[in-house]
Amino acid sequence: CPYFTVEARSATARTGGGGAGRASVVIATAGQGRLETAGGACTLAPMQTVLVPAAAGPWTVTATSGALELLVAEPRW
Repeated sequence: CPYFTVEARSATARTGGGGAGRASVVIATAGQGRLETAGGACTLAPMQTVLVPAAAGPWTVTATSGALELLVAEPRW
């Protein structure tokens, strides 16, 4: 797609994204984790999807049980 990048990530500890005025879509495909922004947090389990608005700023995901497999989509601009 010319408008978004989609990246597969495997995290055994921590990964992040967002910021710079960009929204993110984070999809957990395997494992358990916790997504945090300056404004709040939520848990991630397989097949859960989180839309992180641009206004939330940067986010981090921490694996809470083994490896966490993610798909992360962000705008190309």
